[in-house]
Amino acid sequence: MRIVLTCNFSPWSAYRGGGQVSTHRLATALAGLGHDVHVVFTKAPFERVAAPRDLPYGLTFAPFVAWRSRRDALLRPLNALPVAMLVKRLAGMRRDAVVHSQGEEGVLVPDALPGVPWLLTPRYPSYPEELDARTSLAQLSKLWLLHTKYMLLRKYAERAVFVCPTSQAAGRAIERALLVPSERIRVVPNGVEPAFTDVTRSVLASDAPLVFFGRMEATKGVDVLLDAYLALRDAPPLVLIGEGAYAAHAEQRVRAAGAEARIRLMPWQDSAELARWLAMARCAVLPSREESFGNAMVEAMAAGTPLITTDVGALPEVTERGALATLVPSGDARALQVALDGLLADPQAAEERAVRARLSIGERYTWRASAEAFVELYASALAAR
Repeated sequence: MRIVLTCNFSPWSAYRGGGQVSTHRLATALAGLGHDVHVVFTKAPFERVAAPRDLPYGLTFAPFVAWRSRRDALLRPLNALPVAMLVKRLAGMRRDAVVHSQGEEGVLVPDALPGVPWLLTPRYPSYPEELDARTSLAQLSKLWLLHTKYMLLRKYAERAVFVCPTSQAAGRAIERALLVPSERIRVVPNGVEPAFTDVTRSVLASDAPLVFFGRMEATKGVDVLLDAYLALRDAPPLVLIGEGAYAAHAEQRVRAAGAEARIRLMPWQDSAELARWLAMARCAVLPSREESFGNAMVEAMAAGTPLITTDVGALPEVTERGALATLVPSGDARALQVALDGLLADPQAAEERAVRARLSIGERYTWRASAEAFVELYASALAAR
């Protein structure tokens, strides 16, 4: 089977997140099952991207229509044109080809390849509230003007054989925002890399740090974490691992608080390094404001690290309604401070829950299982053609 995946940006771009990393891991798992896999990522024409040379799948970059790859680039919807052209070249002559897009970059694929089945996995953590059913032309025009990429995503979703969110919560959001009927929705969760499930949990030392890792953005709640942490007394060190628009502000905030000795900021690390940090961390603190799945949260639990996170999106789902981690309201620094105090006061209880979480995550989420589930959907889509 020839499988072509598409995704804006890439895991090696200056801007990257869970969607790009998940696309790479899914492609790797699909190739491991013996399929002919090719991925089309996007990048700006003069952007340097250092992709690994030993990828188990084919890699092609389509032009990102901007000088720099930015999430809010004005002409980003135009990426759909070069993506469709490349996908047509990769899949157009194959009777066993299927296309699987991760966002609005694939919206023109159905027109370029009318005989090839396609699937969609929307990887947006949330959608504007205005994207509900509209009837008047004026309202629709306004939506297209203000929320172009989401309306393109809706257009793609209307024509996809299956729409495959990563969680039940994301599925409900897609029904509302993209107007996809439930009978065409198939939930396929992400997996977890072996680096996290295989790491050995260290015996906690008295000075073991609290760890945050992920994009340094407001949506990840770094500001809330700093508010809560700076209000703690006798807190262990805090390590912030990641890159993004909020990194400079976080550094300024740490300096202003005179907390340089307690808070360490680090650039993004690869999976093996992240797993080692989690193995020796007192706790992972990930107070996101939105999550369609929660890769970082699942990775922390897979490593056996006690986790404090928020009750948004798919997080109640992946933490089994808080049985496997501490959930606090999003954006509530006081609630986060109380949760941190409680965990630091009873580390044994936190470790026992983390052991249960590790067992549960290891059984529920693997990239092989995700790839096998998608292969079944690809086969169904090809048969339905």
